[in-house]
Amino acid sequence: MQQSRADLLDALAEEAAVLARQFNSIVVRAIDYCPPADIKLGEFLRAMITADSELRLSFANTRFGSAPGRPVPPQERQSQAEALGTWLLQPRVLEECGLVAQGDPRVSAHGATVTLPRIDALETTRRVTPDGEVHFETVAVITQVAHVRRQGKQPGFSFVGGCALLFSPQGVLRFAISKSVAGDQRIERRRSFITGGSAVALRYWHEVQGSMQLRPQWSRLMHGTV
Repeated sequence: MQQSRADLLDALAEEAAVLARQFNSIVVRAIDYCPPADIKLGEFLRAMITADSELRLSFANTRFGSAPGRPVPPQERQSQAEALGTWLLQPRVLEECGLVAQGDPRVSAHGATVTLPRIDALETTRRVTPDGEVHFETVAVITQVAHVRRQGKQPGFSFVGGCALLFSPQGVLRFAISKSVAGDQRIERRRSFITGGSAVALRYWHEVQGSMQLRPQWSRLMHGTV
């Protein structure tokens, strides 16, 4: 009887360890399915669900033109980035990826300008499912910055938007997870936050030459080391 209880405890511990490893993998992979700026809890939870569903993909249904597990040479990476940049600047693609063209009235009406989209990362990733199946895809992280000018007594400020793009080995766009600088009243909400006099805003932000900026020691303030 005692031996049976010990065997049961061992079996439960083993299953719990497997579940913990799978959950940890889902949490880590979920980062690829999040927008590159201002991640909210709901967006991360949605990314976890997406990452979990992707575990069911089969390696047998994936085809490669070359060896996807090898590092991409610098010249090839450069050519991929240039091709991606050219593709991104098409008006239809900009809209689908949650990016904003310069002069877009959705931001210019608020006294704001935006930078051109910038490719911050372009990597080939490999994922292994609990069954040992392998899946490759290309992840691109695109960002752009919105600069809001000072208006009267209200200081200016800047904030980041962009998207995470996931491509199949054949170059087909599978996911576009965006956080547009023009979406969800982001300009109004950011202005309200940094000019509303809240304790959080005053602790981490200050005005420099008419523009609200993070204090140089903001990271140390956040971790209570100042």
